[in-house]
Parts: sequence; C-alpha cells; structure tokens
Amino acid sequence: MEENYTQNEIPYQLILDELNGTLTEHQRTELEKWKADSQANVDIYLEIIEISRNAELLGEKQHLDTEKSWQKLSALAFKDPEIPVHKVLKLKKVNYLRWSAAAVLLIGILVAINIWKNNAEQMVQTGEKERQHLILPDGSEVILNQNSSFSYNKRDFAKSRKVKLMSGEAYFNVKHNPKNPFSIQTGELKVMDLGTSFNLNIESNSVTVIVNSGKVAMEYSGSKNKILLDPQDKGILDVSAKALTKSPNEDINYRAWYDKTLRYKQSPLEVVSKDLEKIYGVKVMFQDNELRERRLTAYFKQKSVEEIMQIIGTSLNLKVVNTNGSFALSNP
Repeated sequence: MEENYTQNEIPYQLILDELNGTLTEHQRTELEKWKADSQANVDIYLEIIEISRNAELLGEKQHLDTEKSWQKLSALAFKDPEIPVHKVLKLKKVNYLRWSAAAVLLIGILVAINIWKNNAEQMVQTGEKERQHLILPDGSEVILNQNSSFSYNKRDFAKSRKVKLMSGEAYFNVKHNPKNPFSIQTGELKVMDLGTSFNLNIESNSVTVIVNSGKVAMEYSGSKNKILLDPQDKGILDVSAKALTKSPNEDINYRAWYDKTLRYKQSPLEVVSKDLEKIYGVKVMFQDNELRERRLTAYFKQKSVEEIMQIIGTSLNLKVVNTNGSFALSNP
C-alpha cells in the first residue's frame, strides 16, 4: 500500500531503512516521491543523513551506550513539555514540534547505531568433526577445533585486539604487536600473547594452554594469580580451585588435531588409540590388555586413519579389522 505523507510528516522509517540497506524498491519509490514534493523535504532528508553519519562516528569514537543515551534523551524530552527547547538542545528558534520530531529521529539513530555495533560482532561456531581456519583483520591465524565457539568485534579489533573463546579448542598463531597486545577471554581467564603461537583447550573443569613459540601470560580474573609460560610450557586453570599451575608439556601431539602430525617413541598403543579417537573420531578396540601395552615408535604426517592403522598392523605384526569406522586389533 502506498503511503501519503502530509507536509508535517517525515518518513523516518524509510530513511532509516535506507541507511540500514533494507529499503525495498517500492519503499524507495515512496521515499523519492516524498523528496520530490518540495525542496524543504530534500533539505530535511539531507540533514537526517548528516545527523546519522555524525552520530555513527560519535558512537564509534566514544563507544556510545545507546540505551543510556536514550534514557537521558527521553528524560529531557518528555519530563516537561514547557521546558524551552533551546535550553535542552542549545539551539535557537526550535519549536516543540520540531524537538519532538528530532527526538523520534534520534531514537531511530540510536537504535540504528546499536544494530550497527551488534552486527560488528563476528561469531564462529564449529560442529561435530568440523574445523575452521580463520584469518583475523591483523593477519593473526585461529584454527578452531570441532565443537568450538569463538567471537571478536571486527570494528573494534584494530584498536583493541580482543577475542573470546567460549568453548572448545583453538590454536593461535598471533601477529605480535607490542603496542597493541592480543588477548583472549575465556570465562574468567584472560590469556595474553607476548609474541607467540599456542594451543588453548577448554574442558568441563579446566582450561589448558600449551605454548609452541614465544611467551604467553595467563591471568585469572579477580585475583593476582598470574603465570608466564615459555615455549613447551603448559599452563592449567583449575576452575573449581580457581588456581593456575605451570609445568613442562609432555604431550608432543597436543596440536595434532589440526596439523595431523603424530610422533611416537615407545608409546603404548592405548595412548595411540586415544589420540586417534580425539583427532579422527574413531574407536580402536583391543583383543586383550596385553595389546594395549604394546609399544609403538612411528611418525605420521598428514596420513589418513586407515593408513595409520595399516602401518601399525604391519609394524607390530597385528591383524587390523575395520568395521564401520571402528578398528579392532588382534594377534594374527
């Protein structure tokens, strides 16, 4: 249905829809028809566009809280209609009708800014057996493991390189910038890069950081509990105890879930089977407990699980049976 706007009516919604990029062709025709009615309408349109752009810049630069701004605006606008408008807006010769229109417009602008800021939040989630490789605006890399949730604000990122890992596991290869540190928030734990690559894994009652290169600081919120990790150090947050501990990392395959590189030196097959289950999602069953303790020395790089199991069988003289993605090991 075509809308007809009187001389005193301004199609704020159409203008805001145009600013948000959601204007339909029919609505665009209505807006152009209103603008063509008079030069005054064109002037109003241009003024609204200019106010919107200035407000958007103000919201970005000053980190505008749109809800708080609207509360202040509404308190001023509707507390007492008899208050001289020029005292509120510091503008001369503005009547109450124009102030009311300006209030409506500013509400729309504040809402639009809020939407604009929310749309800047980038959320990435991975499902079962799904992994994603992300390149952040600064060139830093994030590789997300399966069942992980990660977010960052793409508009604020250049000024404050802050990201969140809400669940799951991720490997970070950070572009170091001493003037603008990179930090990761996960619950009450803050992980700060000091020029590094590292793995971060969130489990039900713990968060583990293993450093590959450079240095990483772990800081628990609300306390002075902080540790500094060097290459091949492991830091663990015990969520229940609210304690941070540091120790040498003994798991050389901690990042095999993404680089598909596995190294074993006289490792029990039970350990190997747990790695394969975590990385490839397969079950390995044993004929008896003696086979669980059988030792393997091997190096696998970018091998399929079928290739790995075949090599294990050949190396240790074992029979391997593949049944619907599950593998059974037994003596020949």
